[in-house]
Amino acid sequence: MKKLVYWLLLLPFVIVAQEIKESKILSISEITVKEGHNKQFLEGVKQWKECYLENKGTESWNLWKQFQGNGHVYVMTGVNKNFAELDMDDSAGKSCRDIVTDFIMPHVESVNYNIASTMPDVSRDFMEGTKIVWVNFYRVKNGVIFTDLIKERVSIIKEVEGSPRSFWYSYMGGGPNAPHYFVSTPFKSFADMDVKRDNVWKLIEKAKGKKKADQLRDAGRAVIENSWSYIYVLNEELSK
Repeated sequence: MKKLVYWLLLLPFVIVAQEIKESKILSISEITVKEGHNKQFLEGVKQWKECYLENKGTESWNLWKQFQGNGHVYVMTGVNKNFAELDMDDSAGKSCRDIVTDFIMPHVESVNYNIASTMPDVSRDFMEGTKIVWVNFYRVKNGVIFTDLIKERVSIIKEVEGSPRSFWYSYMGGGPNAPHYFVSTPFKSFADMDVKRDNVWKLIEKAKGKKKADQLRDAGRAVIENSWSYIYVLNEELSK
């Protein structure tokens, strides 16, 4: 995946469901497909994966389809233990680069590549069978305050439920409009999303009282500059 992402860019996406025990690096490639080219794009990625496997490639990745919004947007994610792993050679990826240039890139409108670090102290454990993730993105005015609020909120969730509900990530650099943080909540199916349970603020209100819930919610609103969210569906066939 690392080399596929490389060639997509010139070429160098929870969930994003990886086992998290210590902070790792998440590579995130948002790929917007040209209008009317979705079928050809997916066929190109399929060819690339087949080539990569035939050449005994060892990298792993997940390919997610953005559920809402305009057109066809995909997010390819992969996890590295550290930056040094980005230096590692991938001969299988090099062997398949012509497929990228000939059968994938002609159908791609744009690629936006970012990296983020996992936040294991406030994230849940790996969940087997994740097929869908609901991802909330945040731009904040003060990262220190926002991180402290995350920790306090998650500590209450852990106290009540025994574990955090989601995976938290902190972006490492990026453009002026890039998010600073995002949180990914995993589901096994769309039906799983219909299961009723208290939202975070109701949970905190029941555990610590309405005053505390309002305090944390107001403090979060004060530090958040902008926020948005998308649902992503895993393409199992084209993931590895």
